[in-house]
Amino acid sequence: MGSLLGLLALLLLWGAVAEGPTKKVLTLEGDLVLGGLFPVHQKGGPAEECGPVNEHRGIQRLEAMLFALDRINRDPRLLPGVRLGAHILDSCSKDTHALEQALDFVRASLSRGADGSRHICPDGSYATHGDAPTAITGVIGGSYSDVSIQVANLLRLFQIPQISYASTSAKLSDKSRYDYFARTVPPDFFQAKAMAEILRFFNWTYV
Repeated sequence: MGSLLGLLALLLLWGAVAEGPTKKVLTLEGDLVLGGLFPVHQKGGPAEECGPVNEHRGIQRLEAMLFALDRINRDPRLLPGVRLGAHILDSCSKDTHALEQALDFVRASLSRGADGSRHICPDGSYATHGDAPTAITGVIGGSYSDVSIQVANLLRLFQIPQISYASTSAKLSDKSRYDYFARTVPPDFFQAKAMAEILRFFNWTYV
């Protein structure tokens, strides 16, 4: 069932390209909704925002998130009584496009103050959105560092946590600026240091 769900989700996301410049989004309902930002497509040319499908960096990682959500939701011991959902967007491997897409992640927060209270309009009514945006608990992504930097600058304003699975820029280690950002990969400096230590340990001069 999980693999079928993932296949249907990918078909929906792919199909959005053929329909023109509409927002490419995949939504799974849940009690807690996680945002996802993946380079499902490569950068487009001068006349288009998105290019060809990005199978390895985009599709495989999107599938990994869907698989993880499916496994968690199937196991009653992990989050009893709580179902995880997803709101997944396509960055098209471009930082400016990703930032525009990421506005979806903060739309629910725009109708509330920093303390969580709802904004009140001059007529005394509460501020609402016509299509009732889903509140995002946290965001998984992006892939490229320039994408993660742009999105992190936006999400921190709304105190939305972000975890990247591939961004390695040293800039993102600055917690005074990217205090709501974390990642599951080491920055470039530590990767290079580890490689140098391996070469030194084995006394290799050529690889």
